[in-house]
Amino acid sequence: MTKVRKSADERKEQILDEAFKLFSNGKYNLIVMEDIAKACNIARTTLYEYYSSKEDILIALVERVSFESREIKFRGNTCREQLEYFAEDLIEKIRENKDIYRILFQATPVMSEKLSSKLINWREQNFQQVYKAAKMGKDSGEFREEISVEDVTFVYQAYLGQRMGEFIMKDEDIDPKMEAKRLGDMLWNGIGKNV
Repeated sequence: MTKVRKSADERKEQILDEAFKLFSNGKYNLIVMEDIAKACNIARTTLYEYYSSKEDILIALVERVSFESREIKFRGNTCREQLEYFAEDLIEKIRENKDIYRILFQATPVMSEKLSSKLINWREQNFQQVYKAAKMGKDSGEFREEISVEDVTFVYQAYLGQRMGEFIMKDEDIDPKMEAKRLGDMLWNGIGKNV
C-alpha cells in the first residue's frame, strides 16, 4: 500500500488540527513537540520543517481564527453605539473560538517575546479603535467634561478584558449583544453626561 504524500498546506493544517486537539485538553504547558509529531504520525524532524516551536503552532492556530485584529468599521451615530458594537464584535469572535482563547490564557505565563509582542500589537489596535470612538464622544459632548478620552478608553478595555477573561475561564455562554449593552450601561453610568 502506497503512502499518500500531503502537500505542505495540507500538512500544516493537519499539524494545527492535531495540536489543537492536544492543547484543548487543558495541558498546553505539558505538551511537547514530540507529542504533536506522534499525533500527526510524522517524525519530529518533519514537524520542525513546518514549525520551529510549540508556540509557533499556537500563534498559527490563533492567526487561523483571525486573532489579528482587523479594522472594525464604525457603526452607529454615538460613541456609546460604537463602543457597544466593538464589544459585541469582540465577544462574538471570542465566543466562536473560545477554545483557542482558553489555550492562549493557559500559555500566557510562559509566553515568549514573539507571542507577547503579537498580543501587544493586537491590544494596541483595539485601543486605537476605542480611542477614536471615545474621542468622537468627547468632541460631541456625550460624556461629562471632566472625563478624558484616555479614561473612557481605559475603563472600557479594563471592563471588557476582565469580563472576557471570566467568560473564557468559567466557560460561560453569554449573549454578545446583551453583554455589549450591559457594558454600555455600566460605562455610561460612570461617564455619561446625563447621569
